[in-house]
Amino acid sequence: MGYGPFSAEIARRIAEAVRADGSEPEVRLEQEATPRSLTRVGAGELAAAVVMETPAAARRHGIRVDTLRDEPLLAALPRSHRYASEPAIPIGVFVAETVLLPREPPGQVFNAWLRSVLRTHGFELERTLASASAPWDRRLPPVANGEAVSVMVGEWAREPGSELAGVPFDPPLNVPTDLVTSWPPTEQVELLRQAALRLRHSEGWLSARPAHTQLPKD
Repeated sequence: MGYGPFSAEIARRIAEAVRADGSEPEVRLEQEATPRSLTRVGAGELAAAVVMETPAAARRHGIRVDTLRDEPLLAALPRSHRYASEPAIPIGVFVAETVLLPREPPGQVFNAWLRSVLRTHGFELERTLASASAPWDRRLPPVANGEAVSVMVGEWAREPGSELAGVPFDPPLNVPTDLVTSWPPTEQVELLRQAALRLRHSEGWLSARPAHTQLPKD
């Protein structure tokens, strides 16, 4: 199963749920950017992947798509930042800073999504800095050094030795993630999918979108 940099914890939870069910498949995890994961699931190289919501992915890649989680997005700030200890940071304050973004092409889908979301709130990213490596370094050295701010998920802030402060946005921002699975599914793929959907339901992973499934014919 593939997963993006923001979805490692989700992928691990799904793999653990499959094992806890006593199911036969062994789930191996591989980090991939969303475009690569979609291509590999469509080609049968991956059984499934946790990806960013991508319009028309089911039809374009011949795969099944299930809404999975609306992941709360946090502002990644140096601990010296004036908002590092605040309950939230206004979006306008965030975009006024130099914002570190994942290097493209791997980060192209996320960067386009973030710019679009900020634009719906009336803001544009004027000053940006590309990360030095791909995949994205979760330690975000330029942020820790006070050179920029960025975005992260709660999992990153909880890592031992993290030098970052993760602060919610005002208003809140969520990264929409989906589970994509190969089509038609094998019995093992369906076991994995059902384990993921049980987690989605029991833990209330969807806060901004309804549960929904798309098939290649849709």
